[in-house]
Amino acid sequence: MKLFFSKNARLGLISVLLCHLLATPALSEMLGTDRIITHHQNRQTIDTALLREDVKQHLLSHGVAPHDVQLRLDQLTPQELQTLADEFNQLPAAGSPTALMLLPGPIILMLELTGMTDMSTSF
Repeated sequence: MKLFFSKNARLGLISVLLCHLLATPALSEMLGTDRIITHHQNRQTIDTALLREDVKQHLLSHGVAPHDVQLRLDQLTPQELQTLADEFNQLPAAGSPTALMLLPGPIILMLELTGMTDMSTSF
């Protein structure tokens, strides 16, 4: 029996069929204005807290560079950003030594867990 396709044509056809079968459809949804506004408000809350000089000094004293913080914040999911903003909103406004110690805690923890800093060797 004579073959209908050459070896290369059969391999090409098989690869196209496999790619088509293994491809997953893209899932999408409409983003409501409220979700976008909430995201921007959360980011603004965090950015405002990070602009404080005492927070900057505290992060630097732990070996966390401002650039690393911004990189990590850019990688946060909306849920993580919401959690972090909620923690910042629950802290006292300023001047409290407890607030100064607790404010950078979640950021330092996230940076350490993602491997962007290595604070365990500095102790």
